Amino acid sequence: GNYLAQLGETWESGSDDDLFDGPRSVAFDSGGNIYVSDAGNHRIQVFDSSGTYSATIGVTGESGMDDAHFDTPRHIATDDSDNLYVADAGNHRIQIFDSSHNYAATIGVSGESGSDDDHFNWPMGVAGDTDHIYVADFYNHRLQIFDRATRVYQNTVGTGSAGSGNDEFDHPSDVAVDSAGNVYVADQDNCRVQKFNSSLTYQRTFGTTGVPYLTDGYHYNEPADVAVDASGNVGI
Repeated sequence: GNYLAQLGETWESGSDDDLFDGPRSVAFDSGGNIYVSDAGNHRIQVFDSSGTYSATIGVTGESGMDDAHFDTPRHIATDDSDNLYVADAGNHRIQIFDSSHNYAATIGVSGESGSDDDHFNWPMGVAGDTDHIYVADFYNHRLQIFDRATRVYQNTVGTGSAGSGNDEFDHPSDVAVDSAGNVYVADQDNCRVQKFNSSLTYQRTFGTTGVPYLTDGYHYNEPADVAVDASGNVGI
């Protein structure tokens, strides 16, 4: 828990390579490189393991719908092949890049929101494991699952409407997956995180459904992020 370093400048937003404007998410690849979703600048910033700027994905300060641009990118994730997944929320899509930062694929329809299995409505979170890609589809109140290799739709958790049942969500904001294939969803407006096994069967709830933060460690107030490490520790 000791402080080590920081990226960016405290209280100073900007568009230089060492500044951010509303950073939303961070991810790491197998080489220790650091990826930062710099939402207000419509870009992903890449740093090496020592924190030295390396590259920009996207066009700084310029939103757009083509494959060279983002519109308010939110959560990001990497997989075991160092592919990068970007929840490009304002464009209602997931953008995928290979380990060299080259564009690889899109899931969703660029710039077009919707509620069928080919569309998202402001996707906020994304995660990938060996077989699947998981997307927290914020305004559709659901988790969408796709085949990692083909990017073909496979399954949905959630009804498409806000709810508080074990298989329902109210504005899911992030998703994570552990080494056993368990899936964790930050269910923001239900003040909880939901856990499902690799078959997408409900397992447990972290927090108390609909009850926001109290003075203990078992309640959350609009949890926006969830992460799980190699040892199975869950961060909310």
